[in-house]
Amino acid sequence: MGFDDSTQTVSFPEIIDSLTLSGVTETIYTVTVTYTGGDGTTQVTSTDSFTITIKNPCIDPNYVFLTAPTMPALSYTIASGAVA
Repeated sequence: MGFDDSTQTVSFPEIIDSLTLSGVTETIYTVTVTYTGGDGTTQVTSTDSFTITIKNPCIDPNYVFLTAPTMPALSYTIASGAVA
């Protein structure tokens, strides 16, 4: 996890090919951020929490699309009797 002072944004590393963080379907984590700063004379500390849900992308319909292929028109001849 990283924090960019200039944009005040938090970034999380990409999760690749692993269900360790998502579990079988999804896992909800609580993230707590503590900020300490001040003007040199007075120091202020503030803490805030939020949740982040990491979903298994293999079953999340927002990421997985199953579309039936277009099949070519085929015809079959079925006959009765002995095959020569």
